[in-house]
Amino acid sequence: MVTVVEDTLEQQMEGRIARLESDVTHMRTDIADLKLDVREIRVEVTTLNKSVSDLRDEMHTSFVKVDARFAEMGGKFDSRFAAMEGKFDSRFAEMGGKFDSRFAEMEGKFDSRFAGVDGRFTAVDSELALLESRIDRKFLEVKLWMGGLLLTMLGVMAHGFKWL
Repeated sequence: MVTVVEDTLEQQMEGRIARLESDVTHMRTDIADLKLDVREIRVEVTTLNKSVSDLRDEMHTSFVKVDARFAEMGGKFDSRFAAMEGKFDSRFAEMGGKFDSRFAEMEGKFDSRFAGVDGRFTAVDSELALLESRIDRKFLEVKLWMGGLLLTMLGVMAHGFKWL
């Protein structure tokens, strides 16, 4: 009986070993496929790196040209701006003199017309101060009346609820 059990165990072990050998064979095949894929990817990455390097060089050349063009245009704008600035400065100086004389003339007219307005505003200010004091007094009176009415209502309620 011991031999039967041993034979059965050996058969089971042989089956397991055969299965492991089969799995190892599949794994070796998969690893070989992965190595091939990695080699292909390396070739593609090398090609891509070359393309990116070429593109970077082309862009650098283009940017150098664009920078030169901007510098050239900047010089033209600066010279034209300086010429326009001179024209504007002289024109503004001329207009400033005219505005100053017109403003002085207008200021004299306003001063003569509004000389009496200050006295009128002083009278209006005093009237407003008087009205403000009257309103304050009336407001105090209203507060006192409302307080008295409130106390009266509380007294009536206290009697009605027999609190007192």
